[in-house]
Amino acid sequence: MSSAHITFDTTGDKIARRVRKMRPSAVRNLFAAATRDDVISLSGGMPAVSLLPEEDIRRATLAAIRDDEADLIVGTHAILSEGVEFARLGLAVVESTVSSQEEVAQAAAELCGQADAVFTPPDSTVAAAAGEAAQAAKTAGVPWYTGDSAMVQAGALASMSVTGREAGVKTADMAVQLIQGRDVAQVPVFTFSDSTTYVNQTTLEALTSLSFPAEVLQTAFVCQ
Repeated sequence: MSSAHITFDTTGDKIARRVRKMRPSAVRNLFAAATRDDVISLSGGMPAVSLLPEEDIRRATLAAIRDDEADLIVGTHAILSEGVEFARLGLAVVESTVSSQEEVAQAAAELCGQADAVFTPPDSTVAAAAGEAAQAAKTAGVPWYTGDSAMVQAGALASMSVTGREAGVKTADMAVQLIQGRDVAQVPVFTFSDSTTYVNQTTLEALTSLSFPAEVLQTAFVCQ
């Protein structure tokens, strides 16, 4: 009578247990949201901009902005950069990009030669050369507004913003939700309801053609 030997695939069991514990990928959830029928994604190379009828998409996107048909647009500078006209606001927007802090001062000078005012959102590359950008703006007599209070301290004219700590804490809270497996579509866009106005007094005095209302200065954080 022969004996039988039974072998259990313990490796397969271990893999199965690990798979059961896996959490959804935040990146995969983001891609899922980007492929929804009501979303047009122009970021992250999905699809590559070089494969798109760029001018047609740019016109359609600008029309959606103009007619208030778009709630949120996330995309590339290539789609929206050249002389964007916001008919509802009566503004023409000219954009510039930099890849290093050495390019910031030159880009600021070029923008000041084309625009009545300059705005930059919080950006670490621009922040590293904020002093040079501020000098270029003051030399041209053009107000530079920013979304970063640290740039105001470096010479930008003014900002209405929250502190980096406040933004960082909220960003971390949202990241934790995604890491814990919450679907990205269920994490709402957050907008800070309160902000602080920051004004650089030295820059304001240098721009003799511009002034702020007294009530703004009374409630603003004014730095030199």
